[in-house]
Amino acid sequence: MHKLDRRFIALGLGDKDLNLEVLPDGATRKALTNDAQTIDGLKTFSTTPRTLGSVSNVLDLVNKAYVDVSIQNALQGIKWRDPVEVVGAIFPTEDLYDGYRFINLVDNKIYTYVTDNWDTGVVPEKNWTVICSSTDEQWTYDDDTNAWIVSHSSGVPLATKDGSGKVQIGDGLLVSTGVISLALATNSGLVLDGTTPNKELMILVDNETSGLTLTSDGLAINLESLSASLVINASNELGVRLKGAGSIQKGPEGIYVDPNVLYEHYEEITLTETDIDNKYVSLTENIDVRQPQTSKLYVVGSPIQIYGMDYVIESDSTYIRRIFWGAKGLDGVLEENDTIRIWYNV
Repeated sequence: MHKLDRRFIALGLGDKDLNLEVLPDGATRKALTNDAQTIDGLKTFSTTPRTLGSVSNVLDLVNKAYVDVSIQNALQGIKWRDPVEVVGAIFPTEDLYDGYRFINLVDNKIYTYVTDNWDTGVVPEKNWTVICSSTDEQWTYDDDTNAWIVSHSSGVPLATKDGSGKVQIGDGLLVSTGVISLALATNSGLVLDGTTPNKELMILVDNETSGLTLTSDGLAINLESLSASLVINASNELGVRLKGAGSIQKGPEGIYVDPNVLYEHYEEITLTETDIDNKYVSLTENIDVRQPQTSKLYVVGSPIQIYGMDYVIESDSTYIRRIFWGAKGLDGVLEENDTIRIWYNV
């Protein structure tokens, strides 16, 4: 039997020609055509099958690149990596096994435990996302801050001054479109001053009445403007302002009451005609007046008299108790029925 050669075969694409570009299947002897066709049996392709044009049918054949792009589009930039067992700053030392994975928050690498040792670690890329199997937390690497952050977890810790975490906005704060601001009560004494977003919280101070003053060192209180009885000396010590001739005095050990101005006795005497003629009147107590110069005397309706200038207290030959105003300021001023009030010590 002889084979037919090209001399007896019309090659071409016509209806009566043999098209060698479409060959029959070697096992089933079914011709391959450009029309829809079912191919039975396992087929091995030497090159990757491809679908030309857009993929629209659920049964269309696609390649790996198309699948990868579709997955990434669905994840919107998140790049999932195999789960890790622990996330922390200290390498785990217990319950280790080959394939145990760990995120080190010190250098941000993902380490794998292999053959009783940790490998050199893998540097994460932007948006790498993993699940921590021991806590069910979702961690994502943020290359802007070079840090792993918890992007989803029911157990996110509370924020502290030393660590990040979730924050509960408290009273007095307002939150609007991601901006936290102070809710200043009316007449709170506080005001935001400046231009957004660099406003500064300041205190409203009324220098006229409050006694408060803003200085380069901060808020100061002008005590002397609040009370005339308060004073600050050159050493910035707070003291009490005392009347120069008062009974309360200041000394090295503090404030004290001048014993010379404390009076043990008080008398009120109505002058008679005889008293006016004699220019003296005696106290009713049969005792000596101690330190007469510290006594206090005034005539009702008149100011306090000055000892030695307006009057003196002298001896009546028995006791030092006689009030004498002869040739003094009260001489010629006092009249019958005038009332003298006097305080003295004995």
